[in-house]
Amino acid sequence: MRVRFFDSHCHIQDEAFTNDLEGVIRRASDAGVERMLCCGTEESDWPRVLDLAGKYPVVKPAVGLHPICAARADSGWLERLRTNLRLVPAAVGEVGLDAAVEKPDMSEQEQMLRDQLAVAADMSRPVSLHCRRAWGRLVDLLKSIRLPERGVVIHSYSGSPDLVAELVRIGPVYFSFSGSITRPSNRRGRASLPCVPADRLLIETDAPDIPPILDNGSESARPNEPSRLPIVAKAVATVLGENVEQIAAVTWRNACRVFGD
Repeated sequence: MRVRFFDSHCHIQDEAFTNDLEGVIRRASDAGVERMLCCGTEESDWPRVLDLAGKYPVVKPAVGLHPICAARADSGWLERLRTNLRLVPAAVGEVGLDAAVEKPDMSEQEQMLRDQLAVAADMSRPVSLHCRRAWGRLVDLLKSIRLPERGVVIHSYSGSPDLVAELVRIGPVYFSFSGSITRPSNRRGRASLPCVPADRLLIETDAPDIPPILDNGSESARPNEPSRLPIVAKAVATVLGENVEQIAAVTWRNACRVFGD
């Protein structure tokens, strides 16, 4: 029986793939990647994301404003987000908090995230969420709002092991692991992974970013692609003492429950 994978976070709308998109889709299919969530990051790329989802059945769309785009968002963006979500059954993402950028305006980021999570909750849409160096703020924010019933997926999870249980208690929070889990230096990720309940686990590539480390210790070529998701699955399986087929099956079910099949 064919092993199938769900890439729960990627950006194939990125210009890195402009000249070889058909090849990216074909290689993903050859690797068993039968679904991928393509996440927008700013309003200008939403049309491209939605166009790809309409053209390729393997692609599921997500539209939202990334926290690093907060300062350059045009007025009216939130209503235009609602309009897009009324037209297409898309997820909301990539949204979140990022304190690692230069001179972050965290108040602005938090308000933008609250607004987008409220839209997701009102419209019953799942969320793909980014967080860097803002875990305390994120936990406090999630505790203070109504979460979308479909779930909030923290992509490329980099929080502490102890934080996993706290986030699970808040509500339908899921944890997605990327190619960073293949890096020997990522001790926190390897410690956090066993703390994640099996029904909250997802995997991703975050293509074109975070290329995984190969068995020979070298980094795979850039740009990263969804076709490399099995490498991530193998690393997750190794940490958990499972096999790749088990990880593929569990994460497929979880991703389909959140994002639809």
